Amino acid sequence: VISVESAPQPQSEFNPVRRAASPLQKLHDEILAFRDVVAPSSTERAAREDAFRTLERAAKSCWPRCEAKVFGSALTKLELPSSDVDVVVFGA
Repeated sequence: VISVESAPQPQSEFNPVRRAASPLQKLHDEILAFRDVVAPSSTERAAREDAFRTLERAAKSCWPRCEAKVFGSALTKLELPSSDVDVVVFGA
């Protein structure tokens, strides 16, 4: 009879979720925790919002009935501090 003892698993320093209902739930929770670690500051987010509002006003000055929308990582709040802001203008 061969007995194999499993070696203790090293614990990662970044392990916000020790137990989860399923591997997918654990992955989900870890992605959200990672997002919280690398997310832009409130000042950076405010600057992005100001930039969007400036662009929106410029678009409306050319096309008064247009609508500007943010999409992508800025919309889902998964952006990094170095990410761009994706914007589409409808009705131009």
